[in-house]
Amino acid sequence: MSQLFGTTSLSAFTDNDGETYSVSQGGGIASGVDHQTVGGGPFRLCTADQLLVTPVPCAQLAVRGPLTQYPNAVYYASQDIGDAEMALSQDGGLTYEEAHPMYTLVDCGGLHGHIKVSSSGIVYVSNKRCGSTQGLIVSMDNGLTFTVQPVTGSTPNSSDPSIGIGSKGRVYFGLTLRAMDIRTSPFPMTRDAPGTMTRMLERPSVCAIRCSLKSSRATMTARPSSSWARLRLADGTGADTGTPFNGVWHGYIATTYNGGKTWFTVDATPNDPCSSG
Repeated sequence: MSQLFGTTSLSAFTDNDGETYSVSQGGGIASGVDHQTVGGGPFRLCTADQLLVTPVPCAQLAVRGPLTQYPNAVYYASQDIGDAEMALSQDGGLTYEEAHPMYTLVDCGGLHGHIKVSSSGIVYVSNKRCGSTQGLIVSMDNGLTFTVQPVTGSTPNSSDPSIGIGSKGRVYFGLTLRAMDIRTSPFPMTRDAPGTMTRMLERPSVCAIRCSLKSSRATMTARPSSSWARLRLADGTGADTGTPFNGVWHGYIATTYNGGKTWFTVDATPNDPCSSG
């Protein structure tokens, strides 16, 4: 659990299914004041072959490895009215190091998406506006340094993109280009990690979805290398999209099992809409 509190957060975690909680440091030293996200996954470590070829960088990665019996890295990221930072915890989220900059306003807009970590320890954060495109922020050294990679073919938007990572390390970048028309939103973007975006896939709508929620935080998940799903709030009533909006918001899940060739979309809240307005 995390609750913003100045330049850190009030945070606690449980390792016994909620019976008891341990209060943590909350966030990185001198982190940002807004839009925090916590994520975790394996530490990135060198293979035996990499250790022989690049011993110095591998030694630096080893220093940023686990300090306790907890095997995975925990990351805390937040933004500071423009610039954004991330901090690493090497003891399961109990304490954090100082926050390291992910990007500045020169690179991307302040607000960012959520942290995702691949099975090989590569850290990803999405951003809806990095210059003339949306962006993927990547760290290959356990949150010490970052690069901003543009999502080719995308345009900036007001809704956060989301990242899903397949079992073989391929990254799927789910985004909305036209927030008021989910039917024409390219979805998703696929990317070999680390590498470049390979292609943009169209997610056809099979529901009478009138419009997607402009400010919603769509969620993306991937399992095998050819299947993924995305949850998004949208209006399926066909109501007038004027102001004030009188539609009914439901949660729709679009799923593919063949790499985006075909999809099926379901209303996950048919009898219990998320909200109406």
